[in-house]
Amino acid sequence: MVRIFKFVNCCFVIFMIFLFTGCNSSSGGGSSDKTPASSTSFSPVRAVSVDGGKEVPIYWKYRLMDGEYLSFDQSGIELDFNFNDIIIKINGNKRTVETGGDLSGYAYSYNESFGGDFSLTVTESLGDNFDSTMVLSSETDMSMSLSGGGESLKADFVSQIEFDTACQWFIDNDNLDTFGIGYIYNNSSSGTVNSKVYMSDYGEESFSSYVSNHDQWQIVDYKSSVTVNGKVYNDVFVVERETQVPDISNGYNAMDNITITYWVARGIGMIKGYGYLQILGHSIDIELVETNLVQN
Repeated sequence: MVRIFKFVNCCFVIFMIFLFTGCNSSSGGGSSDKTPASSTSFSPVRAVSVDGGKEVPIYWKYRLMDGEYLSFDQSGIELDFNFNDIIIKINGNKRTVETGGDLSGYAYSYNESFGGDFSLTVTESLGDNFDSTMVLSSETDMSMSLSGGGESLKADFVSQIEFDTACQWFIDNDNLDTFGIGYIYNNSSSGTVNSKVYMSDYGEESFSSYVSNHDQWQIVDYKSSVTVNGKVYNDVFVVERETQVPDISNGYNAMDNITITYWVARGIGMIKGYGYLQILGHSIDIELVETNLVQN
């Protein structure tokens, strides 16, 4: 059970770090019970109320894979994740991501099934550099329980990333429409990840690693309107991003180059992302469900 747990935890943690933190955190659009807000950015981190012009928090809800299970099969372990909707909030210089869900799987070498649940919160510190949004640091807090074969384990995981070369989120920009189709922007970031995991009955483990990443962004298309989950968004750019994620199949000793495609609407942000993450051959898509941001 410990081996199974460590594999599940590694898959989940690497997946979460690259999906939600650093350059990979994102923004979106739709309708919610939060204060209606507006922005001119294509991926807002600041917004003002539509009725009074006062800065207000921003809220988004995203859904992975249209609510379907995410399935992985590696090292003799079959694993399915079922994610709740992902809630992203920005208030001042803090961005938070919250989600949870359940998981199930089968370990062939042990001939046993297992299941459990998880919860996750990511908190990021944002900064500005010549009107560009920079991710300065990130903390991931996760709890997970797992049971199978007559055993049960619970774990708490904390991971902190301090960027010494901050990560710039290119699409937080009011002027994507001035760059032109084919425009390319390059950005590199690096920092140290310090992590700690506590497993019931097995104690605590700590580990640290240095990470670096290079992103290439390219504006590839423009759409006057795009419909997502029944809502029409206007003034939409399609942006491709070439980046890297850890190669789990290679024991995390190498990085896979992947391409993510973002559809970003002015004043809303990302309305959908294709290939938002590719892990163990699985391409993960994400779509906006709702937000308090409204287009003018």
